[in-house]
Amino acid sequence: MAVDWRTLISPNRPWVHLLYLGLFLFNWTWRTPGTLEVVLSLAALAGFAALYVVTLRRLDWTVFVAAAVAIVLGFAFIPVNPGGAVFIVFAAAMFGWLLPSRAQLAGFGLAALAAIAAGLMIGSWLVALVTLGIGAMATTGAVVATRRVQQMREAEGAASRAALHATDAERQRIARDLHDLLGH
Repeated sequence: MAVDWRTLISPNRPWVHLLYLGLFLFNWTWRTPGTLEVVLSLAALAGFAALYVVTLRRLDWTVFVAAAVAIVLGFAFIPVNPGGAVFIVFAAAMFGWLLPSRAQLAGFGLAALAAIAAGLMIGSWLVALVTLGIGAMATTGAVVATRRVQQMREAEGAASRAALHATDAERQRIARDLHDLLGH
């Protein structure tokens, strides 16, 4: 079974966005972390990535759980690593996966408040605005991608119904022809 790498690493695939988790480790380029920080950080990244993929496959109430975990991880790591704000950005994007609803709007509000609180936790309005801006872009991308997937599914369903209808019409035509032929 050959793997189509172009499809697998396509930017249209949501798991490719997990590469942005590397921003969490960017702080280590100018500051050497302690062993405990490395272990906790890598465990958090691995756990979050697994939760992200499971949630992405289900797209139900687990979105709220995963987003809440992401926000908690963000607040847990921001005091030692400002890159922890990337978890809050992911939380904002996860709410974009939901169909438009009050719950989605509440999630957007929660993510926005978390972004502002993260900036205030660090003591920088700039971090709050950047986190809020990047979160808004990620959310917009998620909403657009979710709508595109929904439209593709609807188009596939319509095409499937049309093919079924065409097959049924052809069967009826053949049945009429056979009936006419046997009638003579």
